[in-house]
Amino acid sequence: MSLDFPDDFALILHLHLNLIERRKKGFDIQTYREIIAFIEGKRLDEIAKAREEGKRPYQKVLLAFGAGVVTLVLSLIFMYLLK
Repeated sequence: MSLDFPDDFALILHLHLNLIERRKKGFDIQTYREIIAFIEGKRLDEIAKAREEGKRPYQKVLLAFGAGVVTLVLSLIFMYLLK
């Protein structure tokens, strides 16, 4: 059984992204600032770390809201075009 290119690509991409998320969780890095500090071999001080952890819930809510808005706009555009 052979998979098509899109199926292969999607599977490889999913596995790679899963690996990245597990590593981020293992090193306790989530925000862009934490990732950049990790790549540069630096550590965030305790105050900066607490500040970044405080941002995480807001970032997730804003990301979900933004994704919903983009989905709504795209669906309205397609409804108008396909009318």
